[in-house]
Amino acid sequence: MRISVVTIALILVAAFACAQPAGPALTQLKAYLSLSDAQVQSIQAIQSNLRTSTAALRQQMNGKQRELNTAVREGGTSAAALGQLHLDNQALQKRIADAEAAAGPQMAALLTPAQQALLQNLVEARKLQAAVREAEMLGFITPADGRGAGMGPGMGMGGRGAGPGGRGGDTMMGPRGGRGGGPGGQRPAQQ
Repeated sequence: MRISVVTIALILVAAFACAQPAGPALTQLKAYLSLSDAQVQSIQAIQSNLRTSTAALRQQMNGKQRELNTAVREGGTSAAALGQLHLDNQALQKRIADAEAAAGPQMAALLTPAQQALLQNLVEARKLQAAVREAEMLGFITPADGRGAGMGPGMGMGGRGAGPGGRGGDTMMGPRGGRGGGPGGQRPAQQ
């Protein structure tokens, strides 16, 4: 399966946009893609250049946003003036997005074909994020952070297994194949 440079670029920009030299996201991505130290340094240099080149734009954007917020809060500003502030802010956002998009292919060029294939796995996994969140919320799977489902006991589609907080395993399906509800994942008797 062939992946586009744009896709790779967008993933790398997102992954490294806020990465610090020893940040956990960088550590995970470095390990997953088997990035060399030289690749990491090159990516960090591209990101540093990107941050430097967009810093003034970000400051302008923040200033425009504060101005817009103040104008809306205090009232008395014409709709045309508010609209212009909003359009100015959007133009600044686009310039930043364009700079980020331009950095992506530079970073993608640093990857080997094997690393690009691994990156495609992340692209595909990202498509499942909404489904994973819903499955966690309903209690089908345990959230990655180890906390219980968002809906709490008695809500959603059943228990989460044995013990306090419903911690019975990685899925609602207990070790014997029953759904949630109690020790061993046994299904409560139906009435």
